[in-house]
Amino acid sequence: MRKLLIGVVVACRGQPTLPPPPHLQITMPSSYQLPLKPFVAAWELSCRGDEGLDRRGASHYELEKHAIEPVRRGPLIADRSHAGPARTSLQIEEALDREQAAIVSCWKWAAARGGTPVNVEVGFTVDPFGKTSALSVTAAKHGNAELVGCLRDNLRGLELHDPSPRTTRMSATIAFTLADQPAWNTLPTRPARPARTEKPRRICTPVVVDGPTDQVTAPIPFSVRIGDS
Repeated sequence: MRKLLIGVVVACRGQPTLPPPPHLQITMPSSYQLPLKPFVAAWELSCRGDEGLDRRGASHYELEKHAIEPVRRGPLIADRSHAGPARTSLQIEEALDREQAAIVSCWKWAAARGGTPVNVEVGFTVDPFGKTSALSVTAAKHGNAELVGCLRDNLRGLELHDPSPRTTRMSATIAFTLADQPAWNTLPTRPARPARTEKPRRICTPVVVDGPTDQVTAPIPFSVRIGDS
């Protein structure tokens, strides 16, 4: 037993000595910055169309008030997301498709008065109920004032059908081109601004309060091509 212990000691002393681990230097920032919290928009339920509804014959209900105790645990309804569906470029296409007759008529009228092929950018702000405002019509080059003015008059008051809780700035480019045709036989007339009327209907949707304005741009320009005949 004594000899065995000596052998073990000798074996341990014969192992190579490992170098000490390198000294690690950790530099702490002077002030820790908390990560940015995701935007949580405040919202309120808003309705439109009450003023135009005929309430004759409508049902009336007497409701009794009941106190509801606050939730002590679990998910809260007030904390759920009310961001709602965002608007898409497809809605721009649908809105301009409904105005196709007026857009083509404006181009025919302007082309007959010397208008040249041009790209025109159309932009507008859409509220949560689909009504537009702040219409802008800008041509890529000068010499197309007639076309710009005609489009501005005919697209004013444009509406989108689907509600959205967000306010959105939408824009699209329309490419106006001409076919190689003889001169006009009959000069077209300037299209009159269409009368926009809608049946009163009640629309309610959560509306984001003091939130950012979304930006939506149609990825592909719309093409309007006519012949000089």
